[in-house]
Amino acid sequence: LAQEEIARILRLPADAVPVDAPLPSLGLDSLGGMELRMGLERRLGVQVPLAAVTEDLTIATLATRMAGAIGEEGEAALVEGMMAAYEPAESVT
Repeated sequence: LAQEEIARILRLPADAVPVDAPLPSLGLDSLGGMELRMGLERRLGVQVPLAAVTEDLTIATLATRMAGAIGEEGEAALVEGMMAAYEPAESVT
């Protein structure tokens, strides 16, 4: 989800955004960080712990923070709803 949002902001395909690259090296600045936080909060329905885009911030570290925030909220139903909304449905052919 974070990878998709970052790719949207940077106008790149999601698979072109490596999960272990520092976000500033990809071109994400503080304004992009604010847009990222708002987009993730809108999609997740919880506050995302993103104070600033720093040199050590990667998608992997952001995802870990997001998982912690969701876990703290105790919103198992939220996670299930997100998976249902964003996971592709299996096609029956």
